[in-house]
Amino acid sequence: MIPGPNSVVPTAPAGDSTHRSASTEFVTLAIAVATGSLPPVSYPITVPNGGTGDTSLTAYAVLVGGTTATAAVQSIASVGAAGNVLTSNGANQLPTFNATTGTLVVGTPLVKNPYALSSSTTQAHGLGVAPIYVEWEWECLTPNIGYTTADTLRHSGYISAITLQVDTTNLTLIISNALLQFTNKTSFVSTAVTAADWKLTLTPYKLT
Repeated sequence: MIPGPNSVVPTAPAGDSTHRSASTEFVTLAIAVATGSLPPVSYPITVPNGGTGDTSLTAYAVLVGGTTATAAVQSIASVGAAGNVLTSNGANQLPTFNATTGTLVVGTPLVKNPYALSSSTTQAHGLGVAPIYVEWEWECLTPNIGYTTADTLRHSGYISAITLQVDTTNLTLIISNALLQFTNKTSFVSTAVTAADWKLTLTPYKLT
């Protein structure tokens, strides 16, 4: 019940300053409502008064702070597309939705089967740009230095024995006459492999 102008409203006990202040504010508000003397409310309600400072917002858009601590709340410019990620554009800039990046795209691999000394092989990779990464995979074709058929290793061996040249079109594998050495699987000693017992696959990748 809202008291009228002549109503008596109980107040807080003497010495209770917190409740006395609250009681006084309630009485002041109640009398203002009863007498129709409330000040007009200004719209939109500003941020310092608990509002957004906006009369409308972009449907489904992410809300961010205003240009100052008390400025109106902002909607970002676009709701983006499915799969987009929200990305910071730095200080004093609204974030934006952007397509994801950083996907590795695989090109056509170069296969040396079997591996052979003193040889060169060129393979068009089809990526349109020089690959940023090439994966080396050795597959054992015949048991050798402790490895069994179908064992796979991922390294380039002694780099002095092999040179890999890459450009926007091709992978070129240049192999010297030096024996390739791997760590023996059972003795853990660096051991020369039998070239014909291994297949080398070089798989190129680009980043989009």
